[in-house]
Amino acid sequence: MKFKSVPYLLTLTTLLFLAFASTAKAESWKKIAGCGKDIGVGRNRSAWVLGCASGGNGGNEIYRWNGTAWQRVDGAATNIAVAPDGTPWVVAADGTIWNRKGSSWQQVPGCGKDIGVGNNDSAWVLGCASGGNGGYEIYRWNSTAWQRVDGAAIRIAVSPEGIPWVVAADGTIWNRKGNSWQQVPGCGKDIGVGTDDSAWVLGCASGGNGGNEIYRWNDNAWEKVDGAASRIAVSPGGIPWVVSSDGTIWKR
Repeated sequence: MKFKSVPYLLTLTTLLFLAFASTAKAESWKKIAGCGKDIGVGRNRSAWVLGCASGGNGGNEIYRWNGTAWQRVDGAATNIAVAPDGTPWVVAADGTIWNRKGSSWQQVPGCGKDIGVGNNDSAWVLGCASGGNGGYEIYRWNSTAWQRVDGAAIRIAVSPEGIPWVVAADGTIWNRKGNSWQQVPGCGKDIGVGTDDSAWVLGCASGGNGGNEIYRWNDNAWEKVDGAASRIAVSPGGIPWVVSSDGTIWKR
């Protein structure tokens, strides 16, 4: 009986190992060709990146992912976010705000430092004026104008459902439920949000190579994930894309 049980145990061990290896491989970072400074992601891998080269006027070149390579798009910007339908919104170096309709950029009134976009053009922006405590004023787009919202932050991301998450200057993390901000435990430098509050954050601690540690939200706490990055964005399906401090681009 002992001799016959060995192959069974070996088979079981092998299956467990293969299952673990498959899971580990599925959850590893995949390097994407190119060099980036900021990134935004919509549905169907509609990723957009601000490249490492200058695009003029103090901004970086703009590229969109076609599934195999980055295609250069006219314009230059310092921050980018992508709506679930794939529409990119950017903030230029002079604070002007733009979104892309068809093959051209359309200016949106206002002045911004960072931007996040959810469904139905539910865009949120951190304005150019100080909101106190080291952060910038927070605004949401009502289809015709920006409406001021209480609070101040340095980074913002918006879920497909239109829920904004922000990182304040002191590293505290908040999301907006109804008409008030709710603090989420943890400390962050940048944030990205997918559907069903699948939030990812770059923590305040160094993760090595000039980047910050990476965490994902499990509805109760932040779970540490391998790697380090300087910018993060999350697709509506919950897939994170990051830019490392050396400009390399990765997706999970």
